Amino acid sequence: HTEPDVPTRLYLTPNELAGARHLLQERGFDGGNLLAVHLPRKWTDGNWPAAHVARVIDRLAATWPEATLLLTCGPDEEPLLNEVQPLLQCRGLVITGQSFRSWAALLKHSNLLLCRDCGPVHVAAALDVPVISVFEESKRREHTRWEPWLVPHCNVFRPDIFSPSAEDTFSADIAIAAKQLLSLKK
Repeated sequence: HTEPDVPTRLYLTPNELAGARHLLQERGFDGGNLLAVHLPRKWTDGNWPAAHVARVIDRLAATWPEATLLLTCGPDEEPLLNEVQPLLQCRGLVITGQSFRSWAALLKHSNLLLCRDCGPVHVAAALDVPVISVFEESKRREHTRWEPWLVPHCNVFRPDIFSPSAEDTFSADIAIAAKQLLSLKK
């Protein structure tokens, strides 16, 4: 039995989208390209340090330098954001504390989402926003049941335990995935 190819969709009202656009403009977004990075706590699983997360984000920003970076996190996930933000070489917009639908409207304005394998990946897919979904290497065999549904995406596998060489490979894989997905939007 196969599942039908029916996309999951989240529909936002024109007012929700306009509110998100206004919030982005208030924060200095000029309406160009937007790269979203969502920071759940699980980014640091396996002793992966916050400094690594900052380096990954910087490399992603360097992949598409004309884009504006949008950093978000969920309720009670600000500690990782607060640890990562001062370590970033790139600058962008940080928007937290939004309702689910307001956050989703921000995401809808994005050209791409980078996130660990968690709920925001599926919200992006329901909004038809391309996704780089990060899985642990130990999930390589079972990841297909968790990947984004019917949206352009790349799955990147991060070694379960941090090391400098693992970080280099992982960061390069994210840059390749970003280039691949962003080339689809042109």
